[in-house]
Amino acid sequence: MGMSGQPVISARARGSDLVMIAGTVNKMNYVLIGAPTIKKPEDLKGKRIGAAQAGTASYHAVLLGLKHWGLEARRDRITILQLGNQGARVASLQSGGSDAIIVNPGLGPALKERGNNIVADFTELPIPYPQQTVSVRERTLKTSPEFVENVMKGVVAGNSFSLDPRNKERVKQMLAKYLRLERVAQAEEHYQAALKVMVPKPYVDVAGINSMIEFITETDPLVAKVKPETVINHAILKKLDDSGFIDQWSKR
Repeated sequence: MGMSGQPVISARARGSDLVMIAGTVNKMNYVLIGAPTIKKPEDLKGKRIGAAQAGTASYHAVLLGLKHWGLEARRDRITILQLGNQGARVASLQSGGSDAIIVNPGLGPALKERGNNIVADFTELPIPYPQQTVSVRERTLKTSPEFVENVMKGVVAGNSFSLDPRNKERVKQMLAKYLRLERVAQAEEHYQAALKVMVPKPYVDVAGINSMIEFITETDPLVAKVKPETVINHAILKKLDDSGFIDQWSKR
């Protein structure tokens, strides 16, 4: 199943046998959009930032971003609002309920046209983050290895298809369909943003797992006992890599 690294780590700390077998997105794929008066991270002091619910990837991204910029929510009187989906966040920014919001990069240009500012592009920040992983139970790896391997073949094939420039228009058409965009042309920013974070060989970034464990431990002491090697299993991905399967797709 696809999920961020956070629930896998938290579940593992409580006895679950969940394990990450691939890391399809190892960076935070977000942009921080500020109201016209918010132009740089320092301007966030005393302001309100709209994100999804606590515990979600976007909420974590805000906290990690603040830490990266030397800001602290309590000390700098920054309020993180739990607003739900991106539509709710955009509405809050436009109504003045939020001073800044975190959203997917594809929404950046449209919001900028309305007079807002792109305060930060998280794909460009040196913060490794397991935003999207393929995770399964260890018992499934043992009882149904062929099934899991076939799933991973599909993941690799899908990644390679999306990354191939020859498939750009088809990928944009799919993005427009599932994001419910009015025109295919509106999918361009979403497409470019995806290219920044997708990789042909989706290994989980160990540095990102270490960083996440350290970060989550600040509020969840149980996570301190989790080690990266216990939540990552690259056996199937490495098998596909060593066999040349991934390279074959990349060369098509």
